[in-house]
Amino acid sequence: MQQDNDPTHWVAEEMIKEWCIGKVSSVQMLPSWPPSSPKLSPIDNFWGWVKAKVDETRCKTFDEFQLTA
Repeated sequence: MQQDNDPTHWVAEEMIKEWCIGKVSSVQMLPSWPPSSPKLSPIDNFWGWVKAKVDETRCKTFDEFQLTA
């Protein structure tokens, strides 16, 4: 597990460091990575794919989308 440079992660930086020492973990902050980097979050790539598939339907409402399924 790795932490990207999201500001919300830095709030807990000391707690993460203490946890890592206690658990002998390799969790680390990555100061050179952009926040919420898709390279660290495969789910972001998945949601991008889902959005593209939904956009292909050209539906304007959820009801229209349900009719295409």
